[in-house]
Amino acid sequence: MAHDDVLEPDYLRNCIELLDQHPEIVIVHSRSQVIDEEGQQIGTYDDQLRLKSSSVCDRFRRILWAGYFSEFFGVMRASCIAKTHMHGNYAGSDRNFLAEMVLQGDVGYVEEYLFQRRDHGKCFCRSQTDKVSRLKWYDPNVKRASLVASTTGLLKWKLYLQAIFGYQISLSDQVGCLLALSEWAWHRGLETIKGTGEQFRSTVVNQYHKLDRQSTIEQPIVAAD
Repeated sequence: MAHDDVLEPDYLRNCIELLDQHPEIVIVHSRSQVIDEEGQQIGTYDDQLRLKSSSVCDRFRRILWAGYFSEFFGVMRASCIAKTHMHGNYAGSDRNFLAEMVLQGDVGYVEEYLFQRRDHGKCFCRSQTDKVSRLKWYDPNVKRASLVASTTGLLKWKLYLQAIFGYQISLSDQVGCLLALSEWAWHRGLETIKGTGEQFRSTVVNQYHKLDRQSTIEQPIVAAD
C-alpha cells in the first residue's frame, strides 16, 4: 500500500482470520474505497474484477485482464510470496507478481470496506503517465529507457510463461493458462499496433462481471462475524 492509504483497525485481523480458516486461499483483501487528499470518500472499487475462482487458469486469465486490482495490497501468505520473483523494477510488475500468487492458490475477500486508497494528482498512476517515466520511476538508473520500455510487454510475457511452468499445476491447467496467455499477447499486441487502446480488456471484464453476477454455485468467501 502507499504511504497515505488507510487501513481500518479491523483490516488485518479479519484478513488473517480468513486466511487461517481457508488454507486454499493465498491472498485476502477487503472491499476498497477511494479517498481524496483530505480523506473524503470519492468512490469505491466495487466494479473492479475480482480474482477469486476455483479454477487456476480462470484466476490467471482474470489477472491478465483486470483493470485495477487492489488485491496487490492484500494480506498474503509469506510462504507463497517467497516462491515468486517478487516485485520487479519495471512497470506492470505488480500484475506479474499477482499472477504467480494466483497460480498457487485462491483469493478471498472480506465483505467490509476496510481499505481506503488515496487518489490525488501526485500518485503514481496520475503523475507518471507514459511508459518511459514509469520505467524511470521503478529504475532511475535504467539505460536506453525508451528501448527498454518498448520491450516491457515481451518481458512480461516471458515471465508469465515461466510462471505457468514454474508451479505445480495440472497439465490441463497449464494448457488453459497458455491459451489465456496467447489470447492476452495477441490482443494486447494488436491493440498496441493499431493504437486502439484497451477495448478487449473492457470486453473481457464486462463478460466476467456478467458471469459473476449470474453465478449461483460459487459464492464469495466472507469473513465470519
